[in-house]
Amino acid sequence: LISLFTQEPAPDHGSHPGRATTANVNRALQALTKEVQAQGIKSLALPRLATGVGRLSWEEVRPLMEHAFRDLPIPVYVYTTYKKGASATEG
Repeated sequence: LISLFTQEPAPDHGSHPGRATTANVNRALQALTKEVQAQGIKSLALPRLATGVGRLSWEEVRPLMEHAFRDLPIPVYVYTTYKKGASATEG
């Protein structure tokens, strides 16, 4: 389990974080790819990053993810739909 921080920090203690930014998504993806390589991770599964609470559009985020993972020699699964209680199918 790896946490990716894509949102702007909260302005003060007790407040909610800000919106996600493409710059933060890019930094998080670059750090993730380095960690995947360093740890020898064999596959990667993620949601559509920063498109829920972070409020970015999938059209903004998808190319960033495709670019970040293009050279990884492992399967990368991006889950686009959440269904409570349903198991994911990986092709």
